[in-house]
Formats: sequence, structure tokens, C-alpha cells
Amino acid sequence: MMPIYNDWTSVNLLCNKIDEICPKILHPLHILLINDGSTEKQPDDLSSNNFQNIKSISILNLRRNLGHQRAIAIGLCYIEDNLEAESILIMDGDGEDSATDIPLLVASCRQNNNEKIIFAERSKRSENVTFKVFYSLYKSLHLILTGQKVRVGNFSIIPKKQVTRIVIVSDLWNHYAASVFKARLPIDTVHTIRAHRLDGKSQMNFTSLIIHGLSAMSVYGDKIGVRLLLALSIASSALIITIITLYLLNHILGLHIYQYINLALISILLLVPQIFFILLIFVFLILSGRDSSSFLPIRDYHYYISEFITM
Repeated sequence: MMPIYNDWTSVNLLCNKIDEICPKILHPLHILLINDGSTEKQPDDLSSNNFQNIKSISILNLRRNLGHQRAIAIGLCYIEDNLEAESILIMDGDGEDSATDIPLLVASCRQNNNEKIIFAERSKRSENVTFKVFYSLYKSLHLILTGQKVRVGNFSIIPKKQVTRIVIVSDLWNHYAASVFKARLPIDTVHTIRAHRLDGKSQMNFTSLIIHGLSAMSVYGDKIGVRLLLALSIASSALIITIITLYLLNHILGLHIYQYINLALISILLLVPQIFFILLIFVFLILSGRDSSSFLPIRDYHYYISEFITM
């Protein structure tokens, strides 16, 4: 299953690569493309390739562009409701998820008796230095705020029995991998190296990358709120202790810095309670909506589907 936005040339090349490695999988393979509101017309020659091992290529057209995370959510829900499969392999259609790594994921899934979701863990990335720097900063921030390391992306294989479990998780609508981790589904990883695009330039700009990162972190909104509350409490306690210490030193040594101490104390008394209560309200809002079914993927996904085409 691949979410697609205008990357039709890359998809065509990738399907040929997948067809070449299919004999190593030793299992019938069907490809489902999630057309995420592409503005470019899908080619008519996808099905004209002389595939030896790919049994079929189908396209699920969405009514509008939703982003690849929500396209993945809709695709998983559609498969759960309409298609039979041993497992579903999820990958990007631009070629950065290498077809040569597919047998590794399939083998690991079968070694785990189709019980675990297997993610490709990047041991090396192929992007430029600027991206790597900001990605490292994001990973650090993500770890500090959520307590979870960023190790994986979309590239994974999920057994059908785990699809049944993930499609009732509301967080799937925001971020696939984060929702799997938060739902505590059984997982394992295999090490891979990110490949290069097969054609064209990435549709993902810097703003989109930030939104993608924030979407992943939003899944852990309750944890982030609690951690910020604890950090604020610790920082406030440290400041109060510091001010008390300065008062004592001023009294003992006669430093005459009362005005500065008083200014600092007034600032703390004004700002800290406001920040604390804002964070507290944030935490309660997150917790109160944690079990909300305002959007349930398996129930609501069909509103976004235009048509299903088998080529």
C-alpha cells in the first residue's frame, strides 16, 4: 500500500523494482495505491507493464488531498473492510523506501508468526546536511517532550490481525507510526538505509515537515502536558530556593540587592501561576478527549473515498 500525490513516474519505476524482488517473497503480491487528491492525471500504462509477479494494481481515489498520514489511515481501513491479506506492507511511492528491503520486512514478519508490526529503522539517511541537522533537533525535542525516541517512519509491514486493532485508534488519523507505539501494539524493527527518489523532487517542503513532526507529537499530548507541568514545577522550585538563598546571603553579607530580589520574586509570583494553570487546563483537555470517538477511522473513512479502481 502506497500513498501517492503526483508521483506517478516514481510509482511506475518502483512497481517494476518490486516486481523484480517478488520471487524472494514467495507469496502473491497485490499493490494498492492511495491517490491522495493528485492534481496530475494518473497514467494509463501502470497496468500495461509486463509484470511477472505482481498480481494486480488497484487505485483508491480520495476526494481531496489529506496528507500521507491520513491517506495511510484510510487505506488501512479500506483494506480491513474490503480486502483479504496475510499482511500489508506500507511504503512511500517515491522510491526512498527501497524495494530491496521488502524481503527483510516480510521475512521478519513471518519469523514473528505474523504477530508483530515490523518497522524499517533507518541506520542512515540520504537527505542533505540541513535536513539532517533539523531532523536531529526534532528527534531531541521529541524525546524530551514525549519520552519516545524517533526511530521509524511509514515503511513497515503490518499483519492483518494488527490492522483490525489499529483502525479503531483515533490517533491513526494524525500519525500512523506514533499511533502504533502509543497503542502498545507488538512491534519489531529491521535496519535499513533510506534510498534516493526515483524521479522528480519531493512534494514535502519545510512547513510540511514541521506539521508532520507536530502531528507525531500531538499523539502524545497528554504526556507532553504532564512533562511540561513537572518541568515548570521543578524550575519554579529552583527559582524560589535561589531567591531564598539570595535573601539569606544578602542578610548575612549585606550585599544590598533587595530591589533585584523583590523584582524577581514578583515576576515569579505573577507568571508561574498563570503558566501552571494554562498547562493544567491543557492537560485536562487532552485527558478528557483521550477516549473521544469524534473521529473513528474505521467508522468514518468512507466519507473521503471517491472510487476504487482495479487496473
